[in-house]
Amino acid sequence: PRRRRTGWDEVGDLSQLATAPATQAAVAVAQPLALANVAAPAAHASSAGGGTLIDMQVEQGLVGYIIGKGGESLKQIQATSGATLHVDQSAKELGSSTIRITGSEQAVAHAKALVEGKIAEVKAPGLGNDPSGSGVACEYHIDQSYVGFFIGRGGEQVKRIKAQTGATVIIDQSTKDMGYSVIRVMLGVGVDAAKAHIENRLEQAKEATLQNMAPGTADEMVIPQQLVGWVIGRSGESLRQIKQASGATLVLNQDTKAQGYSVVRFAGEPDAVNKAKEAIKRKLVEVESKASQPQQPPALAGQLALQQQQLQQQQQQLQQQQQQLQQ
Repeated sequence: PRRRRTGWDEVGDLSQLATAPATQAAVAVAQPLALANVAAPAAHASSAGGGTLIDMQVEQGLVGYIIGKGGESLKQIQATSGATLHVDQSAKELGSSTIRITGSEQAVAHAKALVEGKIAEVKAPGLGNDPSGSGVACEYHIDQSYVGFFIGRGGEQVKRIKAQTGATVIIDQSTKDMGYSVIRVMLGVGVDAAKAHIENRLEQAKEATLQNMAPGTADEMVIPQQLVGWVIGRSGESLRQIKQASGATLVLNQDTKAQGYSVVRFAGEPDAVNKAKEAIKRKLVEVESKASQPQQPPALAGQLALQQQQLQQQQQQLQQQQQQLQQ
């Protein structure tokens, strides 16, 4: 029977571990935190059965470079050092993977030095087309409360962005205790498309949070239910235009529509929120002014016109009959 695969994969399977062939531009990232995690004595080490074991945490943006095309670089490290290396990428959606090195104390130390050497190569000036040498095309600092929604269950949302754009996207949660995490898009293909997907997903996260807030905890405006359709517009067009023009995040909560009203909730910079509020107020004034003007519904106006035409025809017929009788 075949052995069930776990998070730890043998070197021989490394070609399946890499999400895509690593290019220099895509992996040219050397964040100080990631390097400290790899090079510092904080690497977890233990001894078992006369051998030595070390776990090295490596930032996900560096993993492809360490593995190499088809696992060639990692195989070379193993052959040179005499140690055995395994890569666990089960946590890659969180921004890092683990390289486990086992063997004799001397072989493990040699392999660890070779891995650190590969990381040092990434730091070398002139690698890729990024003047800063970070390999990062752009990054987003997001509130920690949005991270779970952004990643999705089992990382499905991040995987979807990668699959649809081809870009390398990394979630760095090392700052989560400070209330935020960092989304990084690495240099390479699909950067602009990935940015569009990320910004759209972040807006969805903000709207979902705003929608689920308890009544009275957000900046709100009450809208009479009979006017809600005018505020939303056809297929939501009016509401979208207000969002784009103001820069605010806003959602319409209709949980209270049975009571005769709905609530618009706002979030964002104070200026943006004020712009959105003013735009909605103008919309309401416009609608109320139209409602105050007596207008006949199109269907009724058409019926009246038809009736008038029929009356005119009948009058003409009566006149003709009278003329005939007089003759």
